[in-house]
Amino acid sequence: MAYFNNYFFIGTFDLISWTGYQILISESVTTAELSDVSGKIGLISSIQKTVGPGISAVVVNLLNYLGGFILDFLSFLYLAITVKKLHIEQPTPNSKKKNIKRILSDGIKFLINQHEIKWMVLSFLAANIGFQLIIPMLTFILKQRMHVSIDKISLLFTISSIASIIGNFIYLRYGKKIKLGLQLIAIGLLITLGFILMLDLKSFWLFLIGYAIVSFGSVWAQANFFTIIQSRTPNKYKGMVTSTSLTRITGPFIAILSGIIIKVSYELLFSLAILCMLLSIGITLLSKLYKLDYLK
Repeated sequence: MAYFNNYFFIGTFDLISWTGYQILISESVTTAELSDVSGKIGLISSIQKTVGPGISAVVVNLLNYLGGFILDFLSFLYLAITVKKLHIEQPTPNSKKKNIKRILSDGIKFLINQHEIKWMVLSFLAANIGFQLIIPMLTFILKQRMHVSIDKISLLFTISSIASIIGNFIYLRYGKKIKLGLQLIAIGLLITLGFILMLDLKSFWLFLIGYAIVSFGSVWAQANFFTIIQSRTPNKYKGMVTSTSLTRITGPFIAILSGIIIKVSYELLFSLAILCMLLSIGITLLSKLYKLDYLK
């Protein structure tokens, strides 16, 4: 039970730092730079996921598991020192005392009154639930249902990381040359195709191709989401909007749900993920987000 408690606390602190990191980036760059910065951050993250496991394996082998946690601590310490040195212009503080409830309330009110941001959050929420249904059970499905070897599982995650890196490179090259609305629809359909291919649990290679497509599309979708949300939000609301638009908070609940669904049917899990993606595309169409123009 202690392991689960520790994992919960580590995950909570990770979510807090991730939220602050998103706000810090958005307030540190201009609106024109957001698209490039989002793509580059995504590219760094994809490369990190490719080489990170190898580095962590070396650290753990040399210093045991404690070494891994020490390395994690040092990385957060370095980040804290770096952030402390940054100077970001802040608006004049309001004399009224603010609390979390008030901040969230202001953020939600702002979201409700902003057509594009409101529907983007809902569309991304639907898509994110689809991801959260699949990702926690991915290794379990590969081992228990498909009886895949460790080597093939490693190959799948390696290929998916490479697909993510390629996705970021293409986003950086063409993100501003394709209309945002078209990108939202095209990437949504691409990810849906990936989940459809993953439905064939009898073929590891089709499953691998499907997951690579999903990985390729997801980094593009995340970069677009971050860019659109932050570019259309005034500085004074960026913290509020980021804190209220983070759909990662649904992760633990969806993970529990996916564990229940998988007992009924593996195929049902992927079918629900496909439905979530179709719902996301439907929201994009109904809200007319598909009419969004080029990034500037």
